[in-house]
Amino acid sequence: MTAAPATVPCVVCRRDLEAPPQGGTVVCPQCGEANVLAASGQAAGPRCPNCGEPVAVDAPACPACGELLGPLTDDLDSAAPRSPRSGAADATLGAIVKDAARDLARHWWLLGLSALAAELLWIMLFVSQVLLGVGGVYLGGALDGWRGEGAVWGFFLGYGIGALAALPVNAAAPLGLANLHLAAVRRVLPRGGRSGEGSRFAPLWRARGRRRMLLCGGLVLLAFGGQAVAALFVMDAVESDLRRATGSYDVVQTCWIAAIALPALIAWLLFWPLPFLIVDRPHLRHVRPLKACLHLPRGHWGGYVAIGLVSAVALVAGGLPALVGLPEIGLWLCPLTLPVTGPMAGLLIAHVYDRLAHSGADREEPAPLDLEVG
Repeated sequence: MTAAPATVPCVVCRRDLEAPPQGGTVVCPQCGEANVLAASGQAAGPRCPNCGEPVAVDAPACPACGELLGPLTDDLDSAAPRSPRSGAADATLGAIVKDAARDLARHWWLLGLSALAAELLWIMLFVSQVLLGVGGVYLGGALDGWRGEGAVWGFFLGYGIGALAALPVNAAAPLGLANLHLAAVRRVLPRGGRSGEGSRFAPLWRARGRRRMLLCGGLVLLAFGGQAVAALFVMDAVESDLRRATGSYDVVQTCWIAAIALPALIAWLLFWPLPFLIVDRPHLRHVRPLKACLHLPRGHWGGYVAIGLVSAVALVAGGLPALVGLPEIGLWLCPLTLPVTGPMAGLLIAHVYDRLAHSGADREEPAPLDLEVG
């Protein structure tokens, strides 16, 4: 009978980690701490989450930088894990773009392949939903005698069934991408299978919180859908009057597009940190990550909205070749543009989230000890 692999608790969050028999460094998938293990499977000792220097297990503060160590409460579940800092919370937009470009240059193949895989996955899901909708058209049309309404309802029924079946995948994919980009920003990516830390792509499937993402993401989509439907009803009521007043069909068509795009943009600007909060703060249960999205940018709403707009432009730019010009050429260009603009957008919002998260921790926790006495 094969013995169960030895485990050792993480020195920061105490999660059980599988200890390789030969020792080495094991990165905790929950808090990102790099645990150095001896051949015996015991942790070599904790490190400061701010500067990374070794510290004593019971040390109240880091002797190198003065960072306070250990949770400030006896309830470990209520204390969010601390991670290495990536920069000041009030960094300028230019500095954030520069840092994101640096990380993209360092990990371009890893992030690009992950974005390409996610893009192909979503394309396959969309095609599957459309095929189910087409099947619903034939089934509903046959049952209705092809009088019109049966085919329409059949399409929406088939497409809706496909969309519901794809929800778990649509919840897991953003979590994996958020976990990967956050690990790249915090420089805790696994170094490969030979190092004992697992595959470089491991953060994609190590992300936790799929049920919370399914719940919170479903509520966001429901709110977005309600706004879009209300806007479409308003447009349907005023379309004829608007066409007579403007005398241009292009203006009316632009208003129809805005009626769908504007609610989507509002939802993105408010809740873009949602997958980062879910993977980074496991103590936020149920729908609390939605509330945390609105509390996270306190005092930094300008930068919060600005980075949301910049990242939205980057994501749209990746799919722009398929929307303008020659669609038959654009569809072939999208797999070349999205693996560049997608990771750049992900790194931008990961950097801003990391800064905002540390800014919030600094507001709620005591400042690091000042070891220099003047």
